[in-house]
Amino acid sequence: MPRTAKKTDAPKEKKRNPATRKYKAPELEKKISEYFSMIEDNNSDPSKEYIYPTIESLQTYLDICPNTWDVYENYSPPTNGDNIPNSIYNYTEDEIDRIKTAEIIKKTSRKILGQLMQEGMKDPKKAALIIYLSKQKAYGGYTDKQIVESSGDVAINVTLKQSGGGDFKR
Repeated sequence: MPRTAKKTDAPKEKKRNPATRKYKAPELEKKISEYFSMIEDNNSDPSKEYIYPTIESLQTYLDICPNTWDVYENYSPPTNGDNIPNSIYNYTEDEIDRIKTAEIIKKTSRKILGQLMQEGMKDPKKAALIIYLSKQKAYGGYTDKQIVESSGDVAINVTLKQSGGGDFKR
């Protein structure tokens, strides 16, 4: 006779619906503002250790994980069949809120990176850390790779010399 699992009366943990979000745009904006105020208050007190704003500490303050941050930041509105966004008038209230949330997250990322860069300019010893952070995806993903775009023809003239200094003869 096969074994059957014992049934327990313990309630199952309710899973959060991924379609629901912890923060709507107005509440997220308020919490981010509180975060910056908390840092500002802390840093204005000379007896306390200076705190730098970071995306990671903001995520902790908001009690969201980096994946949730990415989902908020990378939301793109639905499109019609031609990959063209629908008119703003055709979006639902939730879609408009998600668009606003993405804008808030992007602006906040830029604000944090800007503040960190200001700190890096004040103290050159911190420059390497600021460069490192700016290359991380959450801070913009800057790259050192030089991107060269060109169009048109390029002419290259090469002259070969003999070891004695004269030109090669054909």
